[in-house]
Amino acid sequence: MRTLKTANGPKEVILNVQPQAKDVRDEKYRLKIPRGSLRTVPSAVDNRNICSPIRDQGNLGSCTAFAVSGLVESAYNQTAQQWMPSWLRIFFKVGQNKISTLFQYYASRVIENSVNEDSGATIRGSVKAVANFGAVGESKWPYQISKFRTNPPGSVWAEAKQRKARSYHPIADGDLETMKALLSEGKLITFGFRVYDYMLSQDMAVHG
Repeated sequence: MRTLKTANGPKEVILNVQPQAKDVRDEKYRLKIPRGSLRTVPSAVDNRNICSPIRDQGNLGSCTAFAVSGLVESAYNQTAQQWMPSWLRIFFKVGQNKISTLFQYYASRVIENSVNEDSGATIRGSVKAVANFGAVGESKWPYQISKFRTNPPGSVWAEAKQRKARSYHPIADGDLETMKALLSEGKLITFGFRVYDYMLSQDMAVHG
């Protein structure tokens, strides 16, 4: 936990993404385009049309759950828009397919054997939770921080199983070529990074 000084006084910030060890079972994502052909990738892309609004995790270490839930939501948003007639897309509201981050956070801690702790989670554990247990809508298990240790009812787990991820792949550290190619295809990425003290300064909060 870190303290950020704001105009309204100090604010506690939870930074709980856990570093993950290398796993020989990880199958790195492979580009579908030949390496070195970045000329086929645009210089910039705008994927906001599939990105749900940013949400506040509050004082719970559920950052990876929010990140991975955002990935799942973006996949739903993209699929929904692809199958909609063009005239209907103007009525589509990004964010209506909201995923339960509280369920995602609990399922991640099941994977990592820490359900009774606000332990945070690795990105691998969070993505693996979607592959093993699936995802459920926010209305089925709303984000109430006081219930983060509560095991969701069986009906929630059963519904989540209908939304399992079929596959997931890590990207090699520093592989910008693959990252750019994925983003250009409308495929989003989640990642963790080290947060330094200056990033939590008031100057950073105001000016970026």
